[in-house]
Amino acid sequence: MNGLRRVISLIAIIMLCVGVAQAYEHEVWQSGSLYYWKTFNVERGSSSDLATAINGCLGSGNREIHILCGGSLYSTIRIPGNSTKIYGHNNSFAKNHNELGVSNGYNGFELYDFTLTGGTSTSQHGIRSTGASNLRFVNVKVLGSPWIGIRIDSKSSEAWTAWVSNLYMENITVENCGSHGVETYSIDGVDMYGMVARNCGDCGVLNNRCEDINIGTIDAYRCAVNNHYAGYRQANDCGVARINRIVSNQCGRGIYIMGGSRDTEINSVDVRDCYYRGITTGDTGSNPVRVNSGTVTGTAGGYDIDIWDPTNVCIRVNGTTYGNACGSSGITGTKKIINRASGKGMDAGGNSNGS
Repeated sequence: MNGLRRVISLIAIIMLCVGVAQAYEHEVWQSGSLYYWKTFNVERGSSSDLATAINGCLGSGNREIHILCGGSLYSTIRIPGNSTKIYGHNNSFAKNHNELGVSNGYNGFELYDFTLTGGTSTSQHGIRSTGASNLRFVNVKVLGSPWIGIRIDSKSSEAWTAWVSNLYMENITVENCGSHGVETYSIDGVDMYGMVARNCGDCGVLNNRCEDINIGTIDAYRCAVNNHYAGYRQANDCGVARINRIVSNQCGRGIYIMGGSRDTEINSVDVRDCYYRGITTGDTGSNPVRVNSGTVTGTAGGYDIDIWDPTNVCIRVNGTTYGNACGSSGITGTKKIINRASGKGMDAGGNSNGS
């Protein structure tokens, strides 16, 4: 009986070891000083540059790759095609060059369990995706980017007439970024949950010209200390934002809603010891902005609440109401339906004018 038990235990140990040593169809690993990659279960090559091995494993895209080691990147990770997924397995990747850390321009890109560190003093953003829809970032950290940590936008030029759609971000940490921690531009459908920004030169999180924004929590600390940016900023005609909670501590401004941003509702806030303003709403015109509860304390100069036009603003903090729109229970009002491709409204016949 004892012998049988030993055999069973040995089999269990062997099975456990086999499970730990799981192999993937497309993967990158390290042996000695070199990085190796395989695709379709065939070893393809090796390199002293981890980025070269990762790009080799990515091939033409439309695949899921697993990076089983960390190390230095001496070139950009370039996403080569649609429906590409990268699993970083909680490894850390040090950017040792002047270009983007990860560059994407294809739909369906997904990045999981990935930490990007460093960058030279003149290097570009940590992660950038431009002109691509249906993106997903989960458990991603960008630590020490000299410029923007993560930037997601519709196109590379400044003519922001195009749209992309469906950005999902969960458990994102950006620290010690020279500019914004996370910045978006012209995205229809933004979902953010568990966003953490620390010691960023400009905004912790900044949404520009985005529609249908849903945010769980943003936790910003010491972002935009020396300027008028904020822990969270929403600008350039953002529309319909639902935000559960924002914590903004020792930032330039705590929260800054401006530039035609409309239909914004924040459930609760915790804004502490900001240097310029606690909460600012400005240039929102007839578009309602609401903060339903929370505290704003310790703002330098005493400017806890800065409302440029109180007509459609309701801010309830510190047991006090600010603004002239606190009689209603939620965001209401007339909505204008616009064809985003043409920028023209719906006509009376129900057909899109200029579609």
